Amino acid sequence: MTKTDIRKAVRKYFAQLAAEEYTKKCSRVHNQLYRTEQWRQARMIALTLSTKNEIDTRAVIKKAWSEGKQVAVPKVNPLTHSMTFYKLTSFNQLKEQYAGIQEPDASQAAPVLPEDIQLMIVPGLAFDWGRYRIGFGGGYYDRFLAAHLVPTCALALDFQLFEKLPREEHDKPVDILLTEEKVFR
Repeated sequence: MTKTDIRKAVRKYFAQLAAEEYTKKCSRVHNQLYRTEQWRQARMIALTLSTKNEIDTRAVIKKAWSEGKQVAVPKVNPLTHSMTFYKLTSFNQLKEQYAGIQEPDASQAAPVLPEDIQLMIVPGLAFDWGRYRIGFGGGYYDRFLAAHLVPTCALALDFQLFEKLPREEHDKPVDILLTEEKVFR
């Protein structure tokens, strides 16, 4: 299968998933995350606001806030294919931006230095047993992580997991991949 075929297949699974089942599955993955040492030790968590083709991240943000953690979310620059992370203290600081994704309003949030991030939850549509991922096609996280050494993890539902995905030379695996039932390190 090509990356395009895999993206289509995963999007189809998400579209067919009932809301109640989606919530249940996401909760199992969230609980895997909250049990990790990386989560417990991190004071600042960076992640993207989820879309309909991803595990819910609003619940993760709320959990981080309830534990006194700081949260950083990215704002992308489509011209340079780069991201800047901003500290999020309220969902009211967000507005719909590039590609319909909720991003921080830079006039209401402070930028975060990459070295202040202790755990980055990297989004993706598909993942493999080697912790490699297929993202949404923009290369934003690949570029960011190539320039900054940040501990990473990814969250996936079981149907997003493949034995082996097509890889490119610049691809790097996440440090930890968490699914409903498994932890890949």
